[in-house]
Amino acid sequence: MRCALKKLIVKFLRIIMKYKAVIFDLNGTTVLEKDPQLVLNCFEYAFKDHGISVTKELIKNNRGKDKHEMIKIILQETNHSVILTESILFSFKEHLQKNLNNFSENYGFRELLKYLKENKIKVGIGTGFPREIFDGIFSYLKWEELELDYIGIAEEIGKGRPHPDMIFDMMDKLNIKKNELLKVGDTVADIQEGKNAGVATAVILSGTQNEEDLLKENPDFVIRSLIEIKAIIN
Repeated sequence: MRCALKKLIVKFLRIIMKYKAVIFDLNGTTVLEKDPQLVLNCFEYAFKDHGISVTKELIKNNRGKDKHEMIKIILQETNHSVILTESILFSFKEHLQKNLNNFSENYGFRELLKYLKENKIKVGIGTGFPREIFDGIFSYLKWEELELDYIGIAEEIGKGRPHPDMIFDMMDKLNIKKNELLKVGDTVADIQEGKNAGVATAVILSGTQNEEDLLKENPDFVIRSLIEIKAIIN
């Protein structure tokens, strides 16, 4: 009973707290795939390049994590050697680099970013994509003009999701406290990352993972559009 009451109080305090920063996931949150199977296909092709057959469901269940870690997990679950991790990651990058024009900015992101900036709220993006993939998407979408306050690349910082390294890195660099930051993402790993960091979490239902699985993680907020973040901030 006490534990349930404590959780309720913590959630209430998060809701009334004034946020000073928001960290967004990239793919499935601020960026969408025109072909929703694009990244899944690129992973599937990368494994096939090495004679390994994996289901899209297995790939989908591990989305949101650092790509290096994700490949290693899939290799272990399919009883293959993790020695292949780097080679499969290289193949994945090659397949994805050829399809950067399949990414588009999620509806409402620029409007929301303008609103956050006007309200002096710091904005960051954290991604499990390798640097060269992120830079390619960033350049293709002409995001240089957005003047983001923070960019986190999981493989450069430490452990990827669900570990909270990117969130802690943003908090440290921008001098933000746990109760001042909101994590927004579209996967189970995103929610777990936020909870492991002790920050508020909002899940957007624009990704590829099952809504039921997402709700089981008990995010603080559930949204269908990025514009709904305005109401959370208010």
